[in-house]
Amino acid sequence: MKKILFLFLNLLVSSLSSQTNFTNCDEFLKTVPFFFKPDNKKNITNELLNKEFENLIKCGKLDSSDSEILNINFLFKNFYKNDKLIKPNITNQEILNKFFEYRQTEEYKAEYNKLKYTNYINNKIVLKQNRKSDSLVFLKIGQLPPDINLRFKYIEINNLSGMNYLEVDDELNRFVSDYFASRIPINYDTPQCQNLSETKKQSVIFSKNILFFVYDPEILNKDSIKNFFENENFKTTLMDNYIYYSLNSNVLKSIDDSEFQKFNLEKNQWLLNLNKSRGFYFLKCDDTFKKLKEYNLNFDFIEFKTFLDN
Repeated sequence: MKKILFLFLNLLVSSLSSQTNFTNCDEFLKTVPFFFKPDNKKNITNELLNKEFENLIKCGKLDSSDSEILNINFLFKNFYKNDKLIKPNITNQEILNKFFEYRQTEEYKAEYNKLKYTNYINNKIVLKQNRKSDSLVFLKIGQLPPDINLRFKYIEINNLSGMNYLEVDDELNRFVSDYFASRIPINYDTPQCQNLSETKKQSVIFSKNILFFVYDPEILNKDSIKNFFENENFKTTLMDNYIYYSLNSNVLKSIDDSEFQKFNLEKNQWLLNLNKSRGFYFLKCDDTFKKLKEYNLNFDFIEFKTFLDN
């Protein structure tokens, strides 16, 4: 894999150098491209690589979708074997001939149509009334219904408008990355307290209930918490089925009551429940923060797994 990546980078930094100012396609097509000349590898730049491909696209009279298909991966697939060129002195005309051959295949037609529809939908402005027809386009380019529904949930809860789908997906990808980065149940060294608005948003978008965990650091030390949450009996369930929100009692006391009142959450009741427990309190809520179930009995694996599963 490293070898392939190294070759890819070499080509990417390398490919475009030879015919920067050519004016004659007949002459250009007879030449060996710069990226197929081993002696030129050290002198290649991205600018030269891009220019070489521009010339191929121009002389081959390729459209924008073809120009995305005729790329480094295409060259590697068709002109290399075991990381070596299949033969010396491959010309630009041979590259285009191989590409024109590929254009007769079903694989090309599928790739071309996918690119065409992808470029179309990426640049389309998001409008609520077009959700059904836009969903069909996403299906055409191979996206799965859960991913399509996730996108539209994100659009709806954030009331997005005036953006195209590419901009929406950039924002959604950051949101999803942030979510997965926070999936570790608890930071054992630092009290964790997420933004309640973001917690609610994650719950709605990912269709998961919220699990609050409040603990007293004077009673429950970080090692006992770590051992509990890393138990394989329920770790997967916790990670896959819940949006997790945790904080220790000292942090909870320091947060203004109004922050919880906005979501009809009872901060003082949490502290009362914590005082009656053995140093911890769990609260399961839906995406509106409506209480579904609570748990503050024994710190017992089996009991807690039952609480999570029901």
